[in-house]
Amino acid sequence: MNSFGSLNSILSRLILSCNQTNNPNETRKLRLFRAEDTPRMAELFERTVRTVNRADYTKEQTAAWAAGVSVPQWVPRFTESFTVICESDAEILGFGNLTCDGTVDMLYVRADSVRCGIGAEILAALTAHARKCGLSRLQTFASLTAKPFFEKSGWQTVRCNTVVRRGVPLENFYMCRTLNKDVSVVNSTFDVS
Repeated sequence: MNSFGSLNSILSRLILSCNQTNNPNETRKLRLFRAEDTPRMAELFERTVRTVNRADYTKEQTAAWAAGVSVPQWVPRFTESFTVICESDAEILGFGNLTCDGTVDMLYVRADSVRCGIGAEILAALTAHARKCGLSRLQTFASLTAKPFFEKSGWQTVRCNTVVRRGVPLENFYMCRTLNKDVSVVNSTFDVS
């Protein structure tokens, strides 16, 4: 058990419409991370970085960024944080995680599912969970690609940052969002099976 308490009970009390999709035959659901998800998450991460992020980063930068995946290291990373998976028909469409200090550590959506509301659904679940845990502020290091998404969601850029991956510098942005205490979290219909 991690510091977030009973994740199943918390997630099952949140409400988000995770079935808003352009395809009427597709049903998306948010659920909690399971260790066996990690290889598929790693594949999604690598493909997304190498395709979606190529709009803002060079091939050398995305190759260095994508090469940082270690499935054995990712299992505890996601087990020890509040990690949400969005899936449809057992296919992972996106994932995101929130650490106990309020850091949105990762938020990635499959390349062919970008701009379909999946990132917003995942971020809303992470934000609602943060409120339930009494956090007053969220933070992240957003890529050039993700920065407009976070800004649209009410995040503020604090500073530009440079991170070095495999000897290659990558620009990102340290961003924060203050959570209002008077915002209530609605009840959930999440399937957490």
